[in-house]
Amino acid sequence: MCNLKRKRKILKSNTKNMAATLPELCLHLILKELERDWKARYTCILINRHWCISAVPELWKDPFSFCLESGQKERYVQLMDSYIKCLSQEFQKSIGLDSTVKAVFNYTSFLRKIWLNDICTTIKVWLDSKILEETVKVSALLEKKTVFMIFKALCENLIINSTCIEGIYLIEHQIINIFELTQAEENLSNITCLSCIIEGDKVGYLPTLLLSASKILTNLKEITIIWINDNTPLDLCVKNMAQLIKNQRRLEDITISCLDSDFPIIWKSVLEHRNVLTNLYLNLIHFNETDPFPLHELSIFSNLQQLEITYCNNFKFSIDEIDLSSSFQKLNKISIIMDEGKEIPLGFIKVLLKQSNEKIKELTLLTLTLSFGDPKTKDILSCCKEYCTKLIELNYSIDIFYINLFLSYLNTLKYLEILSLNYLGYDGEDLLILIGENLPKSIINLTLNFENYLYLNYLLNLFKICKKKEIKFKMLDFSNCSYFNDVHISLLIIYYGNGQLDKLYLGNKKNFTKKSIEDIEYHVGFVKFSDCHVKYQLPDIDYSELY
Repeated sequence: MCNLKRKRKILKSNTKNMAATLPELCLHLILKELERDWKARYTCILINRHWCISAVPELWKDPFSFCLESGQKERYVQLMDSYIKCLSQEFQKSIGLDSTVKAVFNYTSFLRKIWLNDICTTIKVWLDSKILEETVKVSALLEKKTVFMIFKALCENLIINSTCIEGIYLIEHQIINIFELTQAEENLSNITCLSCIIEGDKVGYLPTLLLSASKILTNLKEITIIWINDNTPLDLCVKNMAQLIKNQRRLEDITISCLDSDFPIIWKSVLEHRNVLTNLYLNLIHFNETDPFPLHELSIFSNLQQLEITYCNNFKFSIDEIDLSSSFQKLNKISIIMDEGKEIPLGFIKVLLKQSNEKIKELTLLTLTLSFGDPKTKDILSCCKEYCTKLIELNYSIDIFYINLFLSYLNTLKYLEILSLNYLGYDGEDLLILIGENLPKSIINLTLNFENYLYLNYLLNLFKICKKKEIKFKMLDFSNCSYFNDVHISLLIIYYGNGQLDKLYLGNKKNFTKKSIEDIEYHVGFVKFSDCHVKYQLPDIDYSELY
């Protein structure tokens, strides 16, 4: 019955009895286990000097993600306070700060992920708070200039001092070209991850930045392109991104979401990595109806292991264009999610399943539709039953018309550990009983995305069957079941209390009383609600005014 709060308390109370030091490997494993528990990690730095020196770099490798998760403005201000103290005394004096206080650690040296827009916006939030406190005296006219000065100085400091930068994350408007700063060519050349997100038409220095990046970054393993820019092509960005992709020595992972008019130029560069690319994700691309995307072209990626096609449309497929002796035979993960009314050729799905055969370990087949009885569903299920028999993870939209075929397939998956089911229908009782009766004993994680109300006795029957079959759940996810309330929590505690569950995901916190929340957090190791209140988020700023 040990939850996270109790774990932290036990950890703190036992520190006096701990050995003064532990091998670095042990500390590394402990900190990795606490990767998503920032408070527990912070407790580690209080144990002794040895633990502190090991824990601080872990806490500071991606502090912006921690601030985002905390949803507290003061966390961003505290973060920037520490970063500003890492800048030179001369610079601090130039912006009117007391430079006598130095940072305990050189925090900038630990950063692994550079979120440029978050850094800039956090500086603006920090400066506004300091002006309000009258800690810094800057006129409104000079405030924007000061933000730019601090941003540039901090980026230079990060590039010079950080020895382990892994990725750079760009979100639309850029006010400086980070690849032209001091020592950028030397210290950024080994970055392995680049993410570029555009939501609109304001890009600032982004085209120039991508051009510089194409000359410096040649060791990228992962590139993410998410360009949601209405109907305005990003000609220079597209051209420079295509060159950047082309210049990579061993690109393994790429995500593309863009206009269909921008796609061909980018895709041409991606095709040059046909022998090394392992993961390909296509998302929200509405290909031209008169020139649909040829799915058979994917077969040229000889080492493709993960393929994801989500919310795209307008395809064509020809099996005659595929070499069946080698194509898709290394796939271990397939994810296909389609909107209502959008289709992907059945022949393509069948080829994927047949060619990957027993190597496929993770499968997602979701159709966001209320219509049932599509004959293609029967063909896909029959194909899954024949070829995909060693799945570890399955995410599937239930078509009640073919429920018996699905259940017979589910019953054959002896290695299945993770199951997520989507169902938009209304008849839930018999369905839950049937699912419970056919669940493999190997299941440890179960997610139910059922839109309509599940009466308590429906869930009770499911839990009874699973207990009788000795299914030992470690994670249950009802976060999309908005009707869950205190009574459902009481049932969960009866069947899976006393520390049996490691993780539990529930819906809006406002649906539960304080007593029920306390009870479930006592009985389950980790409980996460989809909170009703909006946490603090960094504000939008007009970057064009900063330079």
